[in-house]
Amino acid sequence: MTTILTISACWILVVFIYVDAVTDDDFQSLFVRLSVLEQKQAFFEKRIAVLETEIKLSQKRIADLEKYKTLSERRVASLERKNEARNSRIDVFDAVKNMYAKTAALETNNNEYGKTLFYMKGASIKNNKIQSNIKTAVPENDFEVLPNRNGETYPRQTDHIEIANNSTAGTV
Repeated sequence: MTTILTISACWILVVFIYVDAVTDDDFQSLFVRLSVLEQKQAFFEKRIAVLETEIKLSQKRIADLEKYKTLSERRVASLERKNEARNSRIDVFDAVKNMYAKTAALETNNNEYGKTLFYMKGASIKNNKIQSNIKTAVPENDFEVLPNRNGETYPRQTDHIEIANNSTAGTV
């Protein structure tokens, strides 16, 4: 019986200590701090997960940008080649213009009327392009006389053949 009493007394003492501890302000403040820390830990774990996904997305974006960089470097190289080709064409055109200007100056100096090759040929340069004002004349006389290799003149034979073919076409 004494053992039962001793055990009961111990239980009662533990219950009093427990009740006192629950009501104790220090224990309550520690409990609140612990719950706040648990909430902060949960928040930071979520934040860490978000940052890890952002890191993965950033790494993927970096890989895409590196691919784009190589493609853009290729594009820049091709555009530089095209630009060099255009510049060389412009240089050639400038050289032709300069040669033409020198020729025109010589023509002006040698010609007593002051007409240049520019006016005689009927060409003009506008917007860095040579444009011709010469129109191809249609021969008025189809039976004109042309010289052959020996210096003799003879009428053009093609017109007679066409006329002969046209006259036979109607009789068939």
